[in-house]
Amino acid sequence: MHPETYVHYSPTEKTVRQPEKPSSMVLLKEEVDRLLLSEYAPATLLVNNNLEILVFRGKVDPFLTHESGPASLNLAKIIRKELRTDVQTAIYRARKENQALKETVQFQYEGQQKIVTIKVKPLKTMDYEEPFFLITFEEKPSTHKPSQQEGSESLNAPAEKETVKDTQVEELKEDLESTKQSLQTIIEVQEATNEELRSTMEEAQSANEELQSTNEELETAKEELQSSNEELQTLNEELKNRNLALGRLNDDLANLQTNIDLPVVIVDNDLKIRRFTASALEFLKISPSDVGRSITSINLGVPVADLEKTIMNVITKLMVVNREVACSENRLCELRVRPYLTEEKKIDGTVLSFTDITEHKKAEDSLAMQAELIDLSPDAIIVRKLDGTITFWSKGAEKLYGLSKNEAIGKDINKLLKTEFQQPL
Repeated sequence: MHPETYVHYSPTEKTVRQPEKPSSMVLLKEEVDRLLLSEYAPATLLVNNNLEILVFRGKVDPFLTHESGPASLNLAKIIRKELRTDVQTAIYRARKENQALKETVQFQYEGQQKIVTIKVKPLKTMDYEEPFFLITFEEKPSTHKPSQQEGSESLNAPAEKETVKDTQVEELKEDLESTKQSLQTIIEVQEATNEELRSTMEEAQSANEELQSTNEELETAKEELQSSNEELQTLNEELKNRNLALGRLNDDLANLQTNIDLPVVIVDNDLKIRRFTASALEFLKISPSDVGRSITSINLGVPVADLEKTIMNVITKLMVVNREVACSENRLCELRVRPYLTEEKKIDGTVLSFTDITEHKKAEDSLAMQAELIDLSPDAIIVRKLDGTITFWSKGAEKLYGLSKNEAIGKDINKLLKTEFQQPL
């Protein structure tokens, strides 16, 4: 034993206090304790649950031996062979019954017969779940065997003879009881081992079945994965073809936007500009940066009254709107607003197109003036299509045939006048 050394740290002191040296009386007491433990205390071992030796006390040399090979502190490897079975049996029973046990064993040590009582006591602490075992070896004085002469004299004394017999019988009884307990312990250990082996075999069999099931599942998963890979390959091929078609469609759309002369604007349901043709850039005074902006928030080059209301009517009522709007001071345009229909026939905005109808309106006005001049003629003037449908019926025709314009226009001239008119060459 050695005295403990303490080092005291103080926040106000800069030097470390030196440990005090033990006094002569303390050293003397320690030496006395050491001598008592080595000379009078029984040989003692402290082992853990795995039979690893943690502490030696007393004179343990007669009970331990070191065989050649790697060094070890395992009790089962370094205890004498004559004591190994009894010690292991006592430890097994002490662990199982949770109580102290003892065994008396005879063995040879340095040519002398020795009798030792082995005591095994289980120890438990709060810091460890597994138990420890305290093993003590107490030697008994060997029975004195008299010489041949002493034996012949002692045999003549009946009392001494009976004493020797009783001692031998008692020793035999103790040996027999110890042997019975050892055999019982060996049987119990063997049964426990067999049970553990049986349990291990069952677990191994169960693990094999689970492994086989896992292998089957893996095989199934492999087949499913192979099928999924084939499907993915087919899907990739389809996506590749769709991408090619989409690329071609985008090229077609880009060429249409570039080469179409009509100003066309596509807006979504929120009135935000999605696309427009190249003609719309200059005609409506918009730019590529206007994509994503609401068309009503842009100052268009062609003012359209109630544009938001018109677009919302087309979206909500699925109708088509044709309106005439002034493109400039001298030009007139027709605004056409149609629903934007998806492939699933859903409305996803509108398409606005602007057509310059200035020359068309001038032609209509000119034809109207000519029709008025022709209508003033007293002659019957009739205009018909190639199939005979009447498109113009003058006032002179009204007087000649007695039919008004409403009665004649749109009718077949051959049926109306009961006359067969020759088709022009």
